[in-house]
Amino acid sequence: PISTFDEDSGSVVKSERMLYAPLLSGRAITFLSDSIKVDLQVRALDQVDLTELYESIPVIISERILEFEMPDGKMTRVDPFKTTGDLSSESWTICSFDLKDATGAGMRVRFESPVQVKLTKPIRYRPEAPYAASVQVILQPSMKSGEVQRMSYHIQSLKSVQE
Repeated sequence: PISTFDEDSGSVVKSERMLYAPLLSGRAITFLSDSIKVDLQVRALDQVDLTELYESIPVIISERILEFEMPDGKMTRVDPFKTTGDLSSESWTICSFDLKDATGAGMRVRFESPVQVKLTKPIRYRPEAPYAASVQVILQPSMKSGEVQRMSYHIQSLKSVQE
């Protein structure tokens, strides 16, 4: 992996070739006044025909509420602990998701356009550790050589969203 920091834009830029497929992943993480913006780019270096391809957004879910915002604006509570197998068989098309505690404190991940997601099964690495899961943004698993997929999302404090 190659990482650089651009002081003028406040961005960390990272690129790396994926080990399991002829793909080059590029990510720019920009620190804004009210959010962190993530721009992802995946470029096929050759023909790619994978079974699945995801952008994984890890979440600590112990004692947290996970809600998906649907394209119609409605918030839907989701229980990752009902996931069967390593990855949910159900997928959702969402615009954002909130992860918060009982007081409402937490974070929002807002996508620049609706995305389809699945959830991983919650796990903990040690008995004293919190449960963690991942919101898996579904990417196109087949790409022609030179083809590029892009997506962007913002991570915000729910406090800054409510102000």
